[in-house]
Amino acid sequence: MITLALSTTEKLVLLATMVETGYGRRTATKGRVYSRYVELSRQAGVEPVTPRRVLDAIKILAGEGILWAKAVSLGRYGRTTLVKLLHNPGELCRELAEDLLVGEVAERICGDPSAGQGLGVLGSAGR
Repeated sequence: MITLALSTTEKLVLLATMVETGYGRRTATKGRVYSRYVELSRQAGVEPVTPRRVLDAIKILAGEGILWAKAVSLGRYGRTTLVKLLHNPGELCRELAEDLLVGEVAERICGDPSAGQGLGVLGSAGR
């Protein structure tokens, strides 16, 4: 299992990345992932961490090969980190749905994979 050794923060960051990247179809910025993470952590009843800790979680997930992350310069508009999902979102959803803390949030985002609903509702969770 891929998500077994991840912390709760890393699991929520992974869920936020899945939503913001359209389940791996596009890239997202660290700021958008952080905003979604804060929303999801409140839904899970977990105190959100700082943007710096979310960046650390992104780097850990990238090191595990679950995400792709690259720091980019936007010229006079500053720097950001682009993030993209590399792993199969269906498999990640199934694993995250089994987690005690983030399982309910994962089921809302992904749908109920065991019921054959597939990857849930981007309409209500995505932009």
